[in-house]
Amino acid sequence: TPTPTPTPTPTPTPTPTPTPTPTTANPCPDDPEIDLCDGVPTPSPTPTPIPTPSPSPVDPEATLVTSFEASLEMNVSEFDEAKFLQATAQASGVNAADVTVDKVSFEVVTSYSFTGSITESQATKAIAKAAGVNEKEVTVAASEARRLASTRRLATIMVATIKASSADQVSELVTKAQDIDSIKQAASDLYLLNLEIAVETAPKTLVKVEISIKAQKGQPAVAKPAAEALVTAVEEVLDTTVEVSITDKVEDPTTTTVQEETTDGAMGYSNSALGFLLLIARCTVLV
Repeated sequence: TPTPTPTPTPTPTPTPTPTPTPTTANPCPDDPEIDLCDGVPTPSPTPTPIPTPSPSPVDPEATLVTSFEASLEMNVSEFDEAKFLQATAQASGVNAADVTVDKVSFEVVTSYSFTGSITESQATKAIAKAAGVNEKEVTVAASEARRLASTRRLATIMVATIKASSADQVSELVTKAQDIDSIKQAASDLYLLNLEIAVETAPKTLVKVEISIKAQKGQPAVAKPAAEALVTAVEEVLDTTVEVSITDKVEDPTTTTVQEETTDGAMGYSNSALGFLLLIARCTVLV
């Protein structure tokens, strides 16, 4: 009888041992004896660049007007409106025909020290009476309070601005603004007694000019000139010395649409407006 062949026993496949995950040391252990952190700092994220906004498109039918006020500290007798307009155009890089002087006014600004009890309203009344002008033409603002070195009494510094009706009146107001005896008498008439009044800063004469600069049709607004550029142009054209400060008369340029006259004197209309008028005329004929 043949001997049966033994069935081989399969060798089991060994199970692989998983590789242990290395443990990361805590960069900042909770050990109270360790007060330093050895961790690597996290890099700061790269800031996202802010896109530059695109300029707003200009209406091709619009004319932008830039309005501002220039304050000129100068000898008002040397002011010439036509020459100032020319200087403004030169400083702004535009044609003189695009510049308009809207208003010219004159002011006298003087700083006083008042020792004693007085309010801005009372000082306004006294200075206006001494100058011989309406109270509406005088503005007084307290700027500071300090002790006088001579008496150690507390003095209030007030700046008074007097509006002149013309350039010819400015020299008269300069004289009256320094007439302390007249101001004291006017204050006394208001029952303000025991006041010590002195001129702190000599009167300054100002020319205030409101200006408009018109851009070309459909073009961006013209930037107002820098004060330094206007000083250079004014001193060159008017042949005098001047200090200039510029303030905005309006926050944004004023947008206006200019209608152009045709050769026969009639006002020009856009195609849409003309079509609308023709449609009305046609409906009228049909009715």
